[in-house]
Amino acid sequence: MNWQNLQSIEDLELALEHLEGAKESFENRDLAFKCIQKAKAFKNVNLEFDARMSYVRQSVFLNQYQEAIGMFPWFLNECDNKENYFKYIQVLWTFKWIINSLTDFHTISLEKIEGLFQEFERRFKEFGTGDRVINYFKAQRESQLGNVERSLELAERYFNDTKTCMLDDCAACQPNNISRVFLVAEQYDRMMECIQPILDGRLTCHVVPHTTFPKAAYASMRTGEWEKAGHYVQSTYKHLDFSTPDLYEASVLLLYHACQKEFLKGRKLMQKQLSFALELNSSGEVYDFYFSCALFMQAYIKAGHKEMKIQVNSKTTDFVTALKENSYDAATLQKWFRETAYKHASLLDNRNRNTFLNDYFEKVEKWFEAFV
Repeated sequence: MNWQNLQSIEDLELALEHLEGAKESFENRDLAFKCIQKAKAFKNVNLEFDARMSYVRQSVFLNQYQEAIGMFPWFLNECDNKENYFKYIQVLWTFKWIINSLTDFHTISLEKIEGLFQEFERRFKEFGTGDRVINYFKAQRESQLGNVERSLELAERYFNDTKTCMLDDCAACQPNNISRVFLVAEQYDRMMECIQPILDGRLTCHVVPHTTFPKAAYASMRTGEWEKAGHYVQSTYKHLDFSTPDLYEASVLLLYHACQKEFLKGRKLMQKQLSFALELNSSGEVYDFYFSCALFMQAYIKAGHKEMKIQVNSKTTDFVTALKENSYDAATLQKWFRETAYKHASLLDNRNRNTFLNDYFEKVEKWFEAFV
């Protein structure tokens, strides 16, 4: 069907039915946005709800979280204006995606994050969830803010609580997501223990294991298990083609390619993700990506390379000037990546009121320099 027209309610319903099971893509995200506009024109709030929910889902799984954050207040307002709104469970489920992405953007203040968490906790407890799901997300929040000891304490509360609810993440997502707490805390054995059922193939879902393998690869690198790291890197490539923004996953693979001096593979991956990074607002994942790019370029230069050919498909002017078409001075690239990563780290640290990311920056650089 030609989705460009959507001239009737029936056309809109067919488009939304298509989106319900559609793969995440920028084309489908744009279609969802068009469906929102059409539903508003038809003054059909139920179809507008479905269209907005499709847009949020597409945005989240395309790692376009700011789009989802901006869209979300509409749902709370709409549900609160209707008694026993029948789609409230969807709103609460989506609230989890929103609450877990807030800390990634330095433009969202600690006060705003805390206020939304209080709203999140109130609504979930009113729904009858108990504390387990609350501590699950609080642990991740504190980890992302660099409050490591507090995050570990909340993670233990989550593990010790046996009360489950219908708003828990799936059996695969829970260990995948909570494992990041142990990764940040550098408790690599605990992290690997947490995700082992995923690595063994016993647990899987829409986002697992392809977002799990990079974590396992990173932990394996930091503990010197390079054969395992290589296996998890290859497993990641089997599940991700990096045709959409996957900046954290790419950052781990770039670090591996740098350590193994696999410069062709690293350059291809960098080229795929760089255009996305240049168009995105500052975030933790953008920082991760640029930091790994800087380390990759450091290894590239140390191996004797002076230029790098890379195609950058971006309209931004805030990037290195090419020496000639698609060819850049390697040292200039390395300097830009490092300075830009530091800038993003500092923006988040200033918001978080600590020096966690800058300290991490220095720690990983020392580890990398000793290895490379």
